[in-house]
Amino acid sequence: QNKYDGQKELLYLQENVKNLYIVDGDAICEEAGSSKVLNVVLLGVALGSGVLDIQLEEMKEEIKKHVKPQFVEMNIKALGLGAKVTI
Repeated sequence: QNKYDGQKELLYLQENVKNLYIVDGDAICEEAGSSKVLNVVLLGVALGSGVLDIQLEEMKEEIKKHVKPQFVEMNIKALGLGAKVTI
């Protein structure tokens, strides 16, 4: 039985995609505190890469305005961890 590990696909992407960021979403979400913040992690990656016309600090302020208070810190952490992927 062949075990799929995706290495050939990753190699292809690394060789053919100019701005590629590989994100270990499980590990980052675990560090942030919940798998439910994966979308915020990916938003952080996009912000960190510069493809969005908004700054990280601006997005943090929006999170503070729109996320339930008990989840603000976790979402801001997730955003920052995502942004670090691009460094």
